[in-house]
Amino acid sequence: MAGGMSSGRGRTLAERSGAGDAGPAMSPTSTVALPDGAGARTGLRHVWVQDPASSARRWPGVLTGWRRDSEGRWVALVAYAVRDGKGTVLITAWLQAEQLSPAGPG
Repeated sequence: MAGGMSSGRGRTLAERSGAGDAGPAMSPTSTVALPDGAGARTGLRHVWVQDPASSARRWPGVLTGWRRDSEGRWVALVAYAVRDGKGTVLITAWLQAEQLSPAGPG
């Protein structure tokens, strides 16, 4: 077939991505520890990501998990959208807990 595609059925996406390895990956229903002894929550959380360079700018994001960095501080894995001059860029990064605030309704 054209484009390097074969006519036979290949491996599934799960097989190609290593999902069958059963590593410590989080699922949307995983329990994540919150900083400052706040207990535990399940699922994803909507948050605001504060721009460290400007206290006036913030971006919508989705918090997917917590961990402690090498200095024992809480950092969160967050996917968030930032508008630049050409459009919107999706960023996934580990951020300091101080850069985040809960996104409430409305």
